[in-house]
Amino acid sequence: MLDLQKFCKLRPTLYHLAAADAWPSIQRHGLLSSNHILHKFGVDDSLARKIELHRLRSSYRLTSKSHGSFTLRDRTTLSHATLRATLDSSCTPEEWIDLLSQRVFFFAQQKSLQNLLRAPLNRELSHVVLDVDTKKLFQLYSSTIQLSDINTGYTKRKAARRGLFTFQSPATYRRTGNRQIIEVTVLNSVVNILPLLQRAILCRPGGIEELLHRN
Repeated sequence: MLDLQKFCKLRPTLYHLAAADAWPSIQRHGLLSSNHILHKFGVDDSLARKIELHRLRSSYRLTSKSHGSFTLRDRTTLSHATLRATLDSSCTPEEWIDLLSQRVFFFAQQKSLQNLLRAPLNRELSHVVLDVDTKKLFQLYSSTIQLSDINTGYTKRKAARRGLFTFQSPATYRRTGNRQIIEVTVLNSVVNILPLLQRAILCRPGGIEELLHRN
């Protein structure tokens, strides 16, 4: 079981990375999982599967007058070939991608965020970074929070084993060896994200930051 008081003291801030143009939709809708966004746009299962395959190569953008614009970020750090090698028998690559698509992700460690920002495909782009209050998030979403001690969207070098066991609820969380929690995930959505923010910033190439919001 997760010692929440200890975890909140150790990790008072969680981090979410979004596309540079995502701030208006975050203010309007909060943070939505990929599945939630596709459902909102009325995308059927067949097209949703094609979109998820497309995201293994590049981001995918959805736009409508009623919902605005959403960018489903690429999953180029994930591939079916390496995924098959890291998954146990409890889960297929398609099932794993669906597990990821059900969630909103937060990094529990700032170094994980920085590693993603410095990745070759990201370093020349602008991004919105949300600093989220850990305690407030757990207070509101404890029933839909699940934890992971690996980077679940990465299967390149020295990728950890994964499967249905990877995501654990706080109530049943068991630490694996010396691993620390890498990701905090929330199923479906975090619709009321603004009161949970410590700040929101726009990160531009070259380390330039613009403050968008602060509580």
